[in-house]
Amino acid sequence: MLFERQEYQEECVSNIIKVLESTDGLDDLSGLKSGIESLHEEKSILEKDTKDEPRLDVLMETGTGKTFTYIKTMYEMNRRFGKNKFVIFVPRLAIRAGIIQNIDLTSDYFFLEYNKRLKKYTYEGDRGPVMEFIRNTNELSVLILTNASISSKNKNSRILTSKTNDLFPGSSLLEKINELTPVIFIDEPHLLTGAKFIEAYNEHFTDVLLIRFGATYPDEDKSKLSNVVYILDGVKAFNESLVKKISVSTVIDREDDIRFYGYENKTLQIAYSKGGILYKRKIRLKQTLSSVTGNNKHNFHVANVKGGEVFLSDGSQRELSSSDYKLTDDAIRRMISHTIKIHFEKEGDLFKRSIKTLSLFFIPSIADFRGEAPRIKNIFDEEYKKQRRKKLQEDIDLEYRQYLERDYMDERNFYDGYFSGDRGSAESRENYGVNLILKDKTKLLSTTEPLRFIFSVWALQEGWDNPNVFNICKLAPTDRETKKKQQVGRGLRLAVDNDGKRQTVKHCGEREFEEINSLDVIVSDNERDFIEGLQKEIIGDSITSKKLYRTNLLDLGLNSSQIARLTIALENNNVITLDEEQVDVWDINSPVDEFLEQNRESLSGVLGDKYDDVVKAFKEVRTSPIKNRNERSACVSVRQSQFKEFESLWHDITKKAKITYGDINEDALIKDIKQTFDKETIYPVKRKIIKKTYNHEDNTIIEEKTWTEKDDVKFFSDGSYEEFVADFADKENLPLMFCYKMFNALDGNKIGNNPIEARSSLSEIVKESIHRSIIKTIGYNFDGEVQIKTRSVFYKNGILKDEIPAAELGRYIDKDYTPREHYLYDKAIYDSGIELDVIKGDSPEEDNDRIVVFAKLPKLSIPTPYKTYNPDFAYFIQRGSGKKLFLIVETKGYNRESDIPADEQQKIAYAEKFFAALEENTDAAKVIYKKRINKQSLWDLLRDIGNGGHVE
Repeated sequence: MLFERQEYQEECVSNIIKVLESTDGLDDLSGLKSGIESLHEEKSILEKDTKDEPRLDVLMETGTGKTFTYIKTMYEMNRRFGKNKFVIFVPRLAIRAGIIQNIDLTSDYFFLEYNKRLKKYTYEGDRGPVMEFIRNTNELSVLILTNASISSKNKNSRILTSKTNDLFPGSSLLEKINELTPVIFIDEPHLLTGAKFIEAYNEHFTDVLLIRFGATYPDEDKSKLSNVVYILDGVKAFNESLVKKISVSTVIDREDDIRFYGYENKTLQIAYSKGGILYKRKIRLKQTLSSVTGNNKHNFHVANVKGGEVFLSDGSQRELSSSDYKLTDDAIRRMISHTIKIHFEKEGDLFKRSIKTLSLFFIPSIADFRGEAPRIKNIFDEEYKKQRRKKLQEDIDLEYRQYLERDYMDERNFYDGYFSGDRGSAESRENYGVNLILKDKTKLLSTTEPLRFIFSVWALQEGWDNPNVFNICKLAPTDRETKKKQQVGRGLRLAVDNDGKRQTVKHCGEREFEEINSLDVIVSDNERDFIEGLQKEIIGDSITSKKLYRTNLLDLGLNSSQIARLTIALENNNVITLDEEQVDVWDINSPVDEFLEQNRESLSGVLGDKYDDVVKAFKEVRTSPIKNRNERSACVSVRQSQFKEFESLWHDITKKAKITYGDINEDALIKDIKQTFDKETIYPVKRKIIKKTYNHEDNTIIEEKTWTEKDDVKFFSDGSYEEFVADFADKENLPLMFCYKMFNALDGNKIGNNPIEARSSLSEIVKESIHRSIIKTIGYNFDGEVQIKTRSVFYKNGILKDEIPAAELGRYIDKDYTPREHYLYDKAIYDSGIELDVIKGDSPEEDNDRIVVFAKLPKLSIPTPYKTYNPDFAYFIQRGSGKKLFLIVETKGYNRESDIPADEQQKIAYAEKFFAALEENTDAAKVIYKKRINKQSLWDLLRDIGNGGHVE
């Protein structure tokens, strides 16, 4: 699997190191609190609660790489402070397996960066690994323990806590571990809040640093989130496309079906569906059920209840269930069938992209899959064969056809399960499947491995996930302790292809990202509140949804006067309440964006041109990242007559385009990079050295010396410089020989003093320098016969659609506004306030020039060397001179062109090249691309262009 630098992970590690620099190399933790407070001021950390405890908390959403981030933290703490002993506490074996797998998978990646490998030890009742961890004091290593290993009264716990041992007389193994002063990490802190564990931890570990990483934190005061050094909550993760999008399908059970449960004192509880809604009622014996359900098909009563059977007056019998949730076989069949259908819909397309598709089923009991009469396994097999037969009858890709035909030919199964009680010989088929699911993530991701459908009872929860789980089918209820977010978290991580390349927005482009990274969750009508509950959990766990910080408003560009007037208005209307414990922090009582929109007239004067930005910012916090598949997606009608005028442009801009490069002067490029890098200030790293002298007979420390090097630390003295250069070339996707030439020209001492900071600086410098060089030589070739997939947005089987999904155009709909006739759609769809202003504001004609058609463009994803690009609007204009032109406009809400961020400027520069090349490859009217700053008039833009143009 390939790993790449993620900015948010780098920021998290950097924040931890910044705080620890206040602790005198971790020897004195008394300065930790002031370090945290300084970080809060510098970085605008939203959760500012601090406690005078040796602890740091990181909030990171499931699927964003928590384990990778804290493993990197260990390496960085070793580099900066000489710390080499770490302990991880986990609550479940599946989490432990996931950590072990991550350490193995990242070993080569981190070796290239740090020239070291992290040795792992696990404790499973054998004290041998623990002894090695203790004895090898100079080794960079981590010991992985379960909470039960120190808090239970079993044999395993006694081995670690007992002071009666022949190895360290008078000391327990835990005491010897504590003497090493390890840094301790807790994974999934919400599962480690039990009084026994907390008491045992406090007893055995003193004066050591604790760092907790989790997506969810407990509410108990002693364990709640505080001393926060980094926040990446669910809302931010979804909005920034760091995890998959979620769609939920609810499969409705038979309308006339009744479930019987809870019999007591001749009163029976029933559950039934009506209009797709689940109802729960109580009835008496002999009472006609239709009198409660209102369904004429229920014109019978309960005659008797005996044992586990319900005897009905129509002569039938039903099972008396212990719960209203138990699904009928028919409901299970339809849910499984629906999941397989969605699986096949995704699999064919993803297979072409070399991405394997996995589906996960949560089932009620092990017997449903491994028992003598495994009903769910049998139903799955029947439904899969049926749908696979249909799929093979379709005209599908040859390689995909051969892939499906192997299903029943291989000794290994294409479906299997993992359950907490699984046991089997090393050679058994069962054990093979368990190891593959739990331990061999890389192999499971390969399309050469047949396993694609995974079944579990709740064993696969926190700690286990797989980036290529695209569908989750819930055939079992959620227990009270498990959050819905934890269950969907098994499939939130972004997908990877057969080469291990993660499918990020940067790698794929926005459109392709959304086509690939979609997680479908299939639930029964017993969980009709699943979508609402999941949304509440994601937003409820979000820091930004609970608090309003003055720093948030400053980040939005508001000045002090605007902030004061806005917060007073919000306070006076009880939308927010001042936090009594924190300065410039308010509790949010009701949606801020709704209040702003209801009071546009009075508040638009206060906020000025920042009004829409503020509304959007607060709206995004509450925007659900979840799509309800049962609801028809919002659509907009395409005005057919306008599209006829627009069609020729649409066909041209959706031609397949390939980037071409001219010759780049490599020497000039390296000279430019060197000149810029020479101006950068790279501060050298100071490193603490610890020297210990041991008595080899009893392994005790005779002498220990600690000092900080006065001279600058010199990295690469071990000859690892070439590896550093090779890793830089790989991560930045640059030719290796070019990087060797570049690094030979740079100041090696400057890089060796602080390679991490130097690398980060060089990464940006190289990108900007290459952009300046490439933009002079880049070109585009168009294939007139091949179109990008986006073209089909307006067509079905070659015929123009009457309507298209609103999501193809933007995130928001103005339901109260009907665009004028020259607009291509009947509704205003937009992504920002300035886009809405453009849709509403452009008059159809001026100075004898007339807009024939005006459209917000669906997502095109024009290729550029670094990121794909999507322009905003297209105009087909009839000029007063009789000439016609297509005007493509990028609308930016900045006051000046110089305010546009550098990465956006780069995309615009490439877009100018793209449309210039398109102009030479089109038979349509003249095509011109322009950027439009803030609320510049369209007609002023046209006057700048002049009256040049192509006459049709």
